[in-house]
Amino acid sequence: MSATTGRRRHVGVGVALVLLAVLAAACGADEPSGVVGAPASTGPAIYPLPPPSVAPPSTAADAPGAVARFVRTADGVVLPDPVVTPGAVFDDVGPAEICELHYTQGVRQPRFNDKVAAFANYGVSIRDRDVYQVDHLVPISLGGSNAQENLWPQPYQEGGGAEEKDLLERQLRGLVCSEVITLEEAQTAIATDWWQAYATYMDLPVRPGTEGPEPWRRHDPQPGEVVNGGPCPVEGEVGYTEPKRVPLTCTADDVGQLRWAKRY
Repeated sequence: MSATTGRRRHVGVGVALVLLAVLAAACGADEPSGVVGAPASTGPAIYPLPPPSVAPPSTAADAPGAVARFVRTADGVVLPDPVVTPGAVFDDVGPAEICELHYTQGVRQPRFNDKVAAFANYGVSIRDRDVYQVDHLVPISLGGSNAQENLWPQPYQEGGGAEEKDLLERQLRGLVCSEVITLEEAQTAIATDWWQAYATYMDLPVRPGTEGPEPWRRHDPQPGEVVNGGPCPVEGEVGYTEPKRVPLTCTADDVGQLRWAKRY
């Protein structure tokens, strides 16, 4: 600004006013919107974890409009796309925070638009949320954030689905809070290949009470029960819920399992 002030001594008053107006407009364009003088945000920084360096074992075909592809292991377990969903954590959260009993209650759940975006990234309709859950790849209980890099639609498939991952998340928290493994090791393991982490860590002992609260469980359909998202026997068959008699159709989901679903 001192050099500019010096130059103004050699121009006429009218030209100087024009220059001042131009400079004021330019400075205003660079300033962020908001209240003048408001303090800078001091909220925790969020950063994505680097994608795994290992190549995925196999990938599913792209769905129309999707930017991410599910990865399937040799035994059919679904993993997220390691490039689109590498995981993301709060970088100011350590073991002392996550081992507090009520830590997770201080982190909001994803907004509905975040869930829609997570489904759309994988070409899955939000209407299939009875077959999938919006999952934090690195769970909140291990310092995970709500960044899009950490959200993906995980299917409720039998033998390697959302319920098994929930058990792993609880176990890893217990191992961190028992000082068996570091928080960084737990975050990296679950973000890289959660199914391999399940095989590696589930049998390790933890101190009683360090696992945290029991994970939420969805309704477990009884054999033959017609319920949205529940298993069904024959594709195309129509069944009716009780007692409201809502018609559902037996439909193959994106992972090839037959599930009762609403028509759309």
